[in-house]
Amino acid sequence: MPNLQHLYPAEASAIYRALFGRDIPPILAQRFLPVIERLNAAASPAELADYYRAIETQADLEALELAGRLTGRLPLLTRKMQAMVTLAETLPENQPLYVNRRSSFLAGAAAMAWAAAHSVRQGVKGLWLLRGGAHG
Repeated sequence: MPNLQHLYPAEASAIYRALFGRDIPPILAQRFLPVIERLNAAASPAELADYYRAIETQADLEALELAGRLTGRLPLLTRKMQAMVTLAETLPENQPLYVNRRSSFLAGAAAMAWAAAHSVRQGVKGLWLLRGGAHG
């Protein structure tokens, strides 16, 4: 396996940005580096190649991950995004993204409708990116 450690900081940043739309907090970047190492060690050379191609081309990781999950492709991206979500949940500044502090049927229904539309859009975009063959 080639040494990919020089890509880890950019990788952590790209995953966090795809999930949360902002820069990764330094403490989370630090915590994510060993996770990258462990997941890479368990991945096949083909998984690593497909995954790092997506990272290096700065593809829409959110769209690729959703399409990859639907098609069974890019499993390393799915595992890393799941790990990032789990770690990000531990930061106090991310709690509003995980905990609903208000109760409103209308707001809940609107949020679910937006999430469904966003997921469809991202799924279509991701399938289009996968179809091109450049990302696994």
